[in-house]
Amino acid sequence: MSRRSIYLLLAIGLAPVVLMGAYALSDLGAFGRSFPNGHALAAFMIGAVLTVLLSVGLFSLAFFSARRGYDERVIEPASEDDD
Repeated sequence: MSRRSIYLLLAIGLAPVVLMGAYALSDLGAFGRSFPNGHALAAFMIGAVLTVLLSVGLFSLAFFSARRGYDERVIEPASEDDD
């Protein structure tokens, strides 16, 4: 995978986070201004970015594992009938 496609996927993945932040900063929220101060907004943005990065990392590890064949090499657990 090229760097350009990785940057494109990151931009697509982080676009909803940026949109949520812009919506939170605007006065269009359901309860008026969504966050009382900048600290709450910063905590929201950091949490959203870390959540997206964690999910991308875990999905990429799952795809990597499946592609490399690690899933097929798992040993079947012993059943109760094998005694």
